[in-house]
Amino acid sequence: MRVTKLLPCLALAFACEDGPEQVFTPYEGDPSQDNGTAPISPFVQPGEKGFDTEGGDRVGRARFCDVSEQDTLIQDMVLKPVIPDVSLGGVPLWNPDGRPLRADDLVGRPEDGKFCDPSFTYSNAFSWGPTEEVIVFFNEETRLIEFLVAYTQYLGTLSGSYTDASGNQVPVLIRTRERVKIGDTELDQYSSRADQARRTNSWLNNANVTKMYAMLRETFFDGDPLPANYDCVAEKICDITYDATNESAPQATFVVFQDSGVQLRFSPEGQISWIILEPVRVAPFETSGQISFGEANGTTMDFKFRSNSRPNCEVSLDDEASFGEFKAVCIDAADDRTLKRVNYDVWTARDSVDVNFNGLDIGFVRKLSTSAALKDGEPPADPDTLYTVSFSRVLAAPVEEFRPRSLGTLYERKLEERVHGTVIGTSTSGPTHPLSDYQLFNPFIRNDPQAIGELKVPGSGGSWIPAVVDDVLARYDALSEADRAMVDPRITEPTFLIEPFVDAVLEAFTHGESEAPGTFKFFQTTDDRRWSIGAAHFVRGGVSYRLEVQYSLDFGAVTFVTVSRGGSELDALYEAALARVNAAEGTSEPFFTLAMARAGTAGNPYSLGGAPITIQDFDRRLTMLDAVLAVPGGQTLRIPVSGDPMEDENGYLRQIRGERWEFVPSHVVRLYGKETVMAFWIEADGKIGRASQGDFKGDIELCDGLPIRYGVDLRRSIQAWQELAGPDAARDCEIVYNYSPNGNVLDSVVSLTNRVQLTAYDGRAVAAAIWR
Repeated sequence: MRVTKLLPCLALAFACEDGPEQVFTPYEGDPSQDNGTAPISPFVQPGEKGFDTEGGDRVGRARFCDVSEQDTLIQDMVLKPVIPDVSLGGVPLWNPDGRPLRADDLVGRPEDGKFCDPSFTYSNAFSWGPTEEVIVFFNEETRLIEFLVAYTQYLGTLSGSYTDASGNQVPVLIRTRERVKIGDTELDQYSSRADQARRTNSWLNNANVTKMYAMLRETFFDGDPLPANYDCVAEKICDITYDATNESAPQATFVVFQDSGVQLRFSPEGQISWIILEPVRVAPFETSGQISFGEANGTTMDFKFRSNSRPNCEVSLDDEASFGEFKAVCIDAADDRTLKRVNYDVWTARDSVDVNFNGLDIGFVRKLSTSAALKDGEPPADPDTLYTVSFSRVLAAPVEEFRPRSLGTLYERKLEERVHGTVIGTSTSGPTHPLSDYQLFNPFIRNDPQAIGELKVPGSGGSWIPAVVDDVLARYDALSEADRAMVDPRITEPTFLIEPFVDAVLEAFTHGESEAPGTFKFFQTTDDRRWSIGAAHFVRGGVSYRLEVQYSLDFGAVTFVTVSRGGSELDALYEAALARVNAAEGTSEPFFTLAMARAGTAGNPYSLGGAPITIQDFDRRLTMLDAVLAVPGGQTLRIPVSGDPMEDENGYLRQIRGERWEFVPSHVVRLYGKETVMAFWIEADGKIGRASQGDFKGDIELCDGLPIRYGVDLRRSIQAWQELAGPDAARDCEIVYNYSPNGNVLDSVVSLTNRVQLTAYDGRAVAAAIWR
């Protein structure tokens, strides 16, 4: 150990001796012998290394490879061929036994069949190469590989051949930074959906996309030649997506081959920007099937998926089948490959897990009072019970309720009502405003069930919903400036015009239950406003049901549907509390709401100041708390729940004045049920100090006489209330608007008087919190 207190003395001695009269004499002895040590052979980095080489050797470092080994590896990786469902850059998608592969198992010594240290490391990705030519994306929780990317400077190819109508083999070459070549033809034309047919040299032409698909299936999946006139885009096996709404303007695009796990990213000029490989998880039972949400002309929702490829396989939510029963009827006992390849996505509450196939996700819930909490990536146990099913547009299953004529009729009514409602003043150019009598033409005559996706206009084959949006926007643009001033500006947002269609799908799939009194229904969008997502929650026969529908502007189609039934042990707690509140208040509310936690009601401990939760222990690895929960009625339930302990300095910030806040230490307890999702903050005295609910149901009163519902425009609602209630009422409520750091985005609105916070997204209420 260095004796640092001697250094000043040594420095002083040298300073005294130094001077212009001193003569330097080099030492010629053996330093190692003079210091009493054996001679040391210096380490020399093998190979050549220039001045600009980054990194170093692996000696004394937690590194598997030195610089020359790393360079050699990367030079080999970037030349490897791209092999769908197998590897990219030599990085495999699967373990040798066919199971999903952990990203951490890739890193090691080359002689062990592994890859040197990643050039760059992220929370969800490893990458190799100076410009990240090979990227491995993985799940942050399970560490399982989700997809591989060959980035811009990758030199390997995705290539093969297909059989044309004459029986000849036609080569297809796909490489980053280059245009796709089919035979001797280079695809160099951009096209929109509307003009792709006449642009025969376009990489977005359906016929050319189908040729790429044919090459993939024949070369890598032992597929037979495709039938003449086959169109994989029309069959929804191949997808083309655009980045921007105006497809006529050249832009970056994606071509996705759904059953082959391949995605191609094209620049506006047609060069491949990157290639993505995903694991292919298609299960035999899902290759063909049919879906219904109830009996024809029925009035209730009763979801079923019936497999055509495995006739005895039926997935029915109301049957509440166990995972063991599902496997017995849908998975061949001799086929261990199917369950090896699926992804198991465990929910935050660790009481449920989704089994992800290719077009279907099937979720099972367990009782944590009698079984262990699920770990990341853990499959369901045989007794776990079915409670949710999701399916995407790639599933080859017509939906009984997805009928063009019927959906067109519902959309017609809902869109006309919305457009008429945007007119906020009279016209300056005539007796009525031009949009007051807007009518939507329903072009569909046939009404056959089809798989979720696009609604194609008869004759033209174009996608109907985008065409409707374009028509409304064109009508708005044609208005005079004075007439435009009389229209709600939200009409210029495509998602505003698509929401009525999502609403129509909700009504059709629930057989009208989405419109019933007591149903909770809401709509959301994403940051890029390229999605419209609608959900309906309702209760039938004392059981809660949930339906969510997602529409993507990129696809011009309904892309994903989730339907759920029932709940978990945590939902049973909420239902018991709800029953107590309804009995005490003489109400018949269908759902437990945040307003019910605002003030204590007889028999409802889950309210501010209540003490229904006792923390026994915690597990930081799983982010779980061992909790004893009060069951309204006098019993208790001990189960692990998601949360963070007070011991780790957790708590919440309580706004007290303007931008002033105070921190309140507390346990964070997330009681995430399937129907009701809430978080509670348990303070040092054991009582609930704060409660919050995302996608909150019912009204929450921000100020006296100002109830707020999910999705309302907060600023408009508050301004309208202020005009009626007067300045004194607004001042007494002490409303504070909280903005993003740059002041551009409204984040939340708080009433300091009533201790209520409403979180805003796009200016609309999406979550609420209360505190004591």
